[in-house]
Amino acid sequence: MAEIFLPLFSLTGIFFGLILSFIAPEELSPGRKYFIFLRRSLFVLAVLLILFMFHKQLYLISAFLVLSAVLLVLDVTIKKHFVSFLPYLLFLPVFFLNTKPPFHLVLATLIFLYGFPLGTLLRVKDEEQKQS
Repeated sequence: MAEIFLPLFSLTGIFFGLILSFIAPEELSPGRKYFIFLRRSLFVLAVLLILFMFHKQLYLISAFLVLSAVLLVLDVTIKKHFVSFLPYLLFLPVFFLNTKPPFHLVLATLIFLYGFPLGTLLRVKDEEQKQS
């Protein structure tokens, strides 16, 4: 049962990020660059954790490194909402492939924390589009 609730709970970070953006709207524009830095840093931390989890399976590591490098390049070059959600397509299958319980909780926490700046940045981008 926990195998289903833990990834679902980790996805709620996006909604908490949106709630945070409604609580402190005056901090959105000045904090935008910090939210982007935090989101990318959490992505790199999650990638490093996943690489550590699968350190003995070279084919998984090489495929994962290629996919995560592509996602990072897309994140830097394309400034659209959907690109920010692509790491979830990378993290969630790895969550279910892993059989080591301690890593489940750490990865779920990193996915949850990744959603905080993501949800906040969704509101920042919407505000910028309304102003222009």
